[in-house]
Order: sequence, then structure tokens, then C-alpha cells
Amino acid sequence: MRLLRPAGALLVFAIAQAACAPSGEPLILRLDGSVSADTGVRPNDGAVPLDAGFTPDGEPVDTGAPVPDSGNPPFDGGVGVDSGQPVPDSGVIGADTGPRPDGGRPPPSGAPYAHASEAVHELEEVFDLRGRYGVALAGGHLIAANAQGGSTFPRETTLSSSGQLQIPAGATVRHAFLWYSGIIFLKPGNTGQGDYTADRGGDLDDAADVAANGISFSLNGGSYGPFDPTTRTPPNPSNVGSQSQLSGEALDFSFGTWTGIRESVWANRLDITGLFNGVTGAVPITVNPPERLDLNGNNATSNGGNPAGNTRYNSCSGAASWAVMVIYEEASLPEKNLVLMDGGFARAWDYVFFHNGTWKRPKVRVDHAPIQPGAKFYTYVPSGNAVGSSLPGNPACTCGCGGFYTLKNQSGGLGLNSYFSNTHEDPPAAVGDPMHRDRTNGPWYLHNGGLFQSVTGNDWTLFQSADIYTEFPNLYEGNSAPAADNTNPVTNEDDPDASHDTYAGHPWNGRGTVRYHASGNAISLIEVTLDPSRIVPGETSSYVYLKGDQKDVWKPQHIVSMKWLLLETPL
Repeated sequence: MRLLRPAGALLVFAIAQAACAPSGEPLILRLDGSVSADTGVRPNDGAVPLDAGFTPDGEPVDTGAPVPDSGNPPFDGGVGVDSGQPVPDSGVIGADTGPRPDGGRPPPSGAPYAHASEAVHELEEVFDLRGRYGVALAGGHLIAANAQGGSTFPRETTLSSSGQLQIPAGATVRHAFLWYSGIIFLKPGNTGQGDYTADRGGDLDDAADVAANGISFSLNGGSYGPFDPTTRTPPNPSNVGSQSQLSGEALDFSFGTWTGIRESVWANRLDITGLFNGVTGAVPITVNPPERLDLNGNNATSNGGNPAGNTRYNSCSGAASWAVMVIYEEASLPEKNLVLMDGGFARAWDYVFFHNGTWKRPKVRVDHAPIQPGAKFYTYVPSGNAVGSSLPGNPACTCGCGGFYTLKNQSGGLGLNSYFSNTHEDPPAAVGDPMHRDRTNGPWYLHNGGLFQSVTGNDWTLFQSADIYTEFPNLYEGNSAPAADNTNPVTNEDDPDASHDTYAGHPWNGRGTVRYHASGNAISLIEVTLDPSRIVPGETSSYVYLKGDQKDVWKPQHIVSMKWLLLETPL
């Protein structure tokens, strides 16, 4: 058994504009780490209604309700337009005759995601168990819009949530873990203070604060805690133990709503095996909010002159949630191999990483016993929002503009965008991309996008067994626990018109069976049983790829933050 290494040094990305900015302006990496002045147009800046136009100087002019674009405007800035209907993907190798990844819409068939790498995530093998084991899961959210658990924004009400674990009579619990996680705005930042708002319950600004952040809960009628992974650990742990886990990726922003903040995600794993001694049956658990939470990073006075909004309304990052995993042994169960990958997250945020100049899409390798029919994977993803759901219109452009606005080389519309026309310059690696839009190929004018409101984009997960690649779109929808349907989601990555895409769909039939053990605000706790046709029996390594939506902030976004991955195969 190989235990997780301690969290290493943070990988820092200096970003000059927040993809989640209500202003709708995207994140841009400053390779020299400098901060550019805000000279761009701010649609719906809090003082300007959504039906206002803008002069070429960026001044608001009330022109009445804007006329939506036709969906097929001309583009002369090197941006292609998809004039045809995208071809749905069946998820079966050989069925897709459409363009390859990044040259059009995913998913690929017979090929992995482009730009995927095993080096860009922090999940490592925690245990490799073989025996007559079973798995029990429960989870819930810890932040909501109100005391009733509402999912609208802002989400600033902390609350407890409950679940139930099913452990068969006669079983013996070998491992039990409680993870609790959330967003963090770190101090100090590289482009500003890092965090401009007060944290709930005390400072939550660095790795030491995370490690000391305790939590209390009730289990099977008893009350426990507060525990943390350092000095207040639960009694009688397994040989895995507790650990504090802060993502090694910290994003520094120097423009838009997130100006001056440093964003990351954290989790603490508690080994609570000793609390399950002799426990079987239906086991209720209620988890309370941790002692400290970082709900927001910025406010209307510290966000680069963009008073439209702040991180209160941001759906880009997760909120706070928990998940419990119990591994039990019982003599009548079939033999299985269980492999747990855990650590400082596997994160897919396409737009941020694209404008860093180097694409980063996680590829998680799991080594296991020869895979057999009945194989499945489980995962805890403390992020996500219902795909296709509308985002807050005031402040506008929560987590990007979600298809409500776009940029064109066509004059008119809502006026010249000074930032993209005169200030912003993409990193060299992005210059050859069809979505490259900056001062070198402007001028750029702000226009209404292809959608009538901002929406959440698609998320993508790809499972690989030998030469079989199986897509599971839209697994991580937070408060939504969708069922399989016949709609194929479509993301045309090289087309700026969101109306050509489909932001919905869960075409899982024939690929696998999806079960939600928990869902809520920015949490999905999932079990995916793979269809036998989607594995190559005998293979001893499998891969899970993650992909966000999109590389263009003006289109609908989705961010995936995977906390852990458990693979199970019969022996």
C-alpha cells in the first residue's frame, strides 16, 4: 500500500482576467506576472441595464432591448463558423466520423482527449485491496442559498446535511473515511491581497489553516468531533490515516471580478474507521459545517472597477461539501479488487489552462487486477452546476458570459471592446488557435451572443480500457442528479457561436449505468457501472480523462474538480 505524499508547492498561474467575472471578460495569463489596467467594456456593470448599448469609447447608451444575433454572423478574425449540424456521438468506437478533439466538438471515438496528461493532476494510489469487499457511500452539501438548502446564488448560508450508509449484517468495516472540502482564496496573492473578504469562523488563508480546520458530525446516534487531520485526529484509524489536502494549483487573477485574488480548492480526509467498530445496518450520518469556510474572495470595491458583482455570485468554483466512504468485508460477497486514488484534486478548467498557454486536461491512470465484466468506478466531485441551467443575470456573466455575449470583428453591436482590441495579448501557444482574439487581430466589438441568457456548460468524462474509449457527458451537475436520456451534448470548441452547441444530454445508455449516492450544491457522489462491451477483459490499467467547457469565456463554462476516484473490478 502506497500512502499519499504531503501536498507540495503550489503551482501558480497569474491570470489577468477572471473567467468567472460578471463582467464577462475572460482570464488572460500575463507571462511576466504584471497587471494590466482595465480599459475594456464592462457589459452590465451594475449601473448599466442589460438592454443598454455601448459607444466605441465604452460609454453606456440606452438603445432599448438588443436584437439577438442570427446565430450565423460573419467573422473575419480567423474564427471559423460551423455552418452545419454537428454529428451526435454514440460513444462507440467507429461510430463518429466527425472532426477530432479540439477541431470541433467532443467526444472523440477511438482516441483520448487532446492535451491530456498524467502529470497535471495530484491523485495517487492510497490502497489496493483484494478480497470480499463492499462499498457504502453518503454525502451532502454544507453551503446553500438559504436554510432550506436552496441552490440559487449567492450561496452563503452554512448548514448541516445528512445521509445514510448501508452496511450488511455480519460485515466488518476495514476502512471508513470522511472527506470535507471547499473553495479557498489564499493569502497573500501574487497580483493582489489574495482574499478581500472575511472568512467564516476564522482565517482560512493557507495550508496550515486548512489542516487545522476541524469538523463535527453525528454517526449512528453518537456525536463526534471536532476532528481535524493534524492534532485532533479520530481514534483507532486504519493503516491509511487522515490527511489534509490542498490543491497544488493556485490561480492568481489580475482583472475582472476576481481581481487580486488567489483561488484554489482544499479538502481534509479523516480516517474514521475506529468509529465503525461493530456497526452494521442502516447507519445515519449528519455532518455539520467545518469550523472555517471561505465563502467569497472579492467584493464590489476590490474587483478591478467592475461593480457589477463579485465572487458571491460565482459558480466557477465549488462551495463546501462532504463525502463518506466505507469499505467493509463480508464472507458471502464475491471477490473484488478496489483501488483508491486520492490527493490534491484532478481539475479540469479548460479556459484558464488554455490561456495559460499550455493545455491541461487530467488523465488519471489506475493500475488494478485484470479487469472483468462488472467493473465500475466511483468518484466524489465537489464542483459543478446543472448543465444548461440559467446563471444569475444580475450581476451578469457569472462564471463567464455563458453564450449571452460574444466578440466579433464586425463593427456595431454594443460597441468597441477596448480591452481585447487594444490591451490583451494571448500567450504564444494560443495564437494559432481559431479562438485567438486579442489586439493583434482586432478590433473587436461586443455583440449579443447566440443565447438569450447565460447558462452552465457541459462537462466531460472519458473512460479508457485498452483501445476502447467511452464518454460519460454531464455527470457532475451538482444539485441535479440526472437520468440517462437520448440527447447528445455538443461543444464546438472552435466556433464562438453557442447557439450551435447543445448544453444538455446524458447519453449513457449502452455505455454504463450511473447511480447518484449524493447530489447537492456543487457536489456529485457517483457510481458508474461500465457496460461489459466498454471494457477489454484482462487489461490491468484503465484511464479516466476529464474535460471542462470551454476555452472561450464568452461561451458556457463548466469546471470539474475531482477529489477522489475508486475503481472496482471483480476478481
